[in-house]
Amino acid sequence: MVGDISCLGLADRALDIVVFSGVLHHCDRRDQRVSILREARRVLRPGGALFAFDPSAHSPSMWLYRDPASPLHSTKGKTDNEVLLRRDELTTELHEAGFGDIAVRGAAGITFRYVEGRLARLLLPFYNLYERALRWSPLEDRLGTFLVSSARRPAGAGDRTA
Repeated sequence: MVGDISCLGLADRALDIVVFSGVLHHCDRRDQRVSILREARRVLRPGGALFAFDPSAHSPSMWLYRDPASPLHSTKGKTDNEVLLRRDELTTELHEAGFGDIAVRGAAGITFRYVEGRLARLLLPFYNLYERALRWSPLEDRLGTFLVSSARRPAGAGDRTA
């Protein structure tokens, strides 16, 4: 099925799980993300789970490669609407969309074989080494290159469709 992520065309409470793999960071406006999260909540059954995986604004390496303010910023392979996301904003947006049991944590250890951009390719071995070290570090949650979010649609009599 191909469609609009903000209007899925599925029945209310039709799914047990919704997964956004590298999707939310392509919505550069907060209201867009909240709208998409509300739509995900609408199609989830009470108690259903949402999972998301997106680049983290807390990550030094992601900032260096993807933030326009960085001296090493690369636009190669980057869409115009791509943003780095913060843990607090994702938590707030999930809450605003009506989710409960919200957890957002940093994740590291994801290495790459190829990236766009000459400078990025030259630095790739250092990035991969950093990722492996961060994966086993107590700083992984705080500085992880990606944010992994999970949340549930509340179950019970007080559940409302957003």
